[in-house]
Amino acid sequence: MTRKNNNKIISVVHPICCGLDVHKDMVSACIIITEADGEQSFIVKEFSTFSDDLYRLKAWLLRHACKVIAMESTSVYWRPVHKALASWGGLCPGNNESAGKRKSGKSPVRKHPFKELMIEIGWAAVRTKGSYYKDKYYRLKSRRGAKRAIVAVAHRITKAIYYIIKHNRSYIDLGEAYLMSKSKEKRIKKLKMNARHLGFSLVPADIN
Repeated sequence: MTRKNNNKIISVVHPICCGLDVHKDMVSACIIITEADGEQSFIVKEFSTFSDDLYRLKAWLLRHACKVIAMESTSVYWRPVHKALASWGGLCPGNNESAGKRKSGKSPVRKHPFKELMIEIGWAAVRTKGSYYKDKYYRLKSRRGAKRAIVAVAHRITKAIYYIIKHNRSYIDLGEAYLMSKSKEKRIKKLKMNARHLGFSLVPADIN
């Protein structure tokens, strides 16, 4: 914004900018356009918080050549929806650490209909032969135990459901071998790095 003080105009840093006030069901947007002589004009518009309207908000800002935005939100609405949903349902235990001491990170939500439903869905996914969630569950179970592992699987399914609805996509299972291939890539990358530090070059061997 521009201010006049003793007939002097303070230099304008951003002649076109926008302020967003984020609410639960609606986003209020106000574009401020500052002319060379210091005169300002305001364009105010409201959008819903659904994906289609948020894309319209983006197009509206670009149409007015507005690339600088300040956002204000006094609640959790600025957080990714899937994180707020998982927190509300008690599916994401926190990282409770204070003064270097690790404390309990258990979720305060003990019983919740959404949590119970997603855990039931998680068990069904774990029992599916060749599924990504089956492999993920047994990997987590060996380190964290069965209860924590199934809650983690339910959390991942919640996140997947959110993105399926948001982008209107079909569900595609990554498969039981997905995590193995990811870990294989990490091991190869680490081996290449170690070999480079020792002055060698790692190349794939022809085993045929």
